[in-house]
Amino acid sequence: MGSNSKNNSSKGTFSKIKREVRLMYREFSGWIKQKVANRKIEGSPRSFRKKKRTKTKSIEKSSRLIKESLKFVGEHWKTLGLILLAYIGVYFVLAYATPNINLQSIFNEASQAGAKPGIASKLETLTGALFTYRSEATDFARWAQFFLAVIFSIIFIYAIRNLHRGTPTRARDALYSGTVNLIPFVLGICLIAIELIPFTLIGVSYNLGMSRGLFIGALEKYTAVVVLVLAGLLTFWFIPTAIISLYAVTVPGVYPSKAMQAVRIMVSNRRLEVVRHLTVFVLFIFVSYMVLLLLLVTYLPRFANLSLDLFFLTALPLIHVMMYKLYLRLLEGAQKQS
Repeated sequence: MGSNSKNNSSKGTFSKIKREVRLMYREFSGWIKQKVANRKIEGSPRSFRKKKRTKTKSIEKSSRLIKESLKFVGEHWKTLGLILLAYIGVYFVLAYATPNINLQSIFNEASQAGAKPGIASKLETLTGALFTYRSEATDFARWAQFFLAVIFSIIFIYAIRNLHRGTPTRARDALYSGTVNLIPFVLGICLIAIELIPFTLIGVSYNLGMSRGLFIGALEKYTAVVVLVLAGLLTFWFIPTAIISLYAVTVPGVYPSKAMQAVRIMVSNRRLEVVRHLTVFVLFIFVSYMVLLLLLVTYLPRFANLSLDLFFLTALPLIHVMMYKLYLRLLEGAQKQS
């Protein structure tokens, strides 16, 4: 009898513990679900869920956005120019490194050999130099280049946002107060890096396979190309949200989770349009750079090497102005649909 009572009491105790654990689990899961529900905003799309597509009107032509951006830079050249001067000064103090190529010597050698390069050969040489360019920088200089680009990007975005609102903003105000949202901005960059990992790994695998002859048969090569293309398309399908979110997470008083959901609503039906705008912006910057570099090599060759660094520094505010214009158009389009 004593052993039976002990067994019954132990079973009763075990049942109580199980009930308490289940109750605690239910309370904890309910708390988590409530937290997640509170963070969601109305209309936020769900990933990998079928959704009825609605026809949306194009927000703006890329050429018009570029014209408006150039006009904006011209109107506020003083504020943006002073911030740019600070960026260039800090860059050449902390992060500048000598380029590994000398464009002037390349064309001088060609001229001395009697083969005076024409425009086509110059463009070919300059394009190759652009893609093979790397500076002989130390690890400190490379990290300094990255952090300076991040910090001054936030500063430029702060100035551009306030100038768009019509708020009088001086370069000093942007330099002092522009880095308030550094952590959300860095988190956004980390998200972009994470989304690029699959495509990067597949790209590295593809290069290794092709260079070392691992893909022998035609079927293996075609399969590798198809996988690489699919990975690229998947990356470019998701990455516009992360890129546009960089301009939403820097809004004062807005948490990154809310900003990301809002951007997903803005971009959900316009991904291909956003990718098209991004492609046009990149081509515009690239073509502008090539034209400028060609003019420098032809008429001022001694400054050609310096332009390799200077152009990308001076292009940073224009890039952010174009992207901020696109962000505003997406925001206006989402507001009209709601």
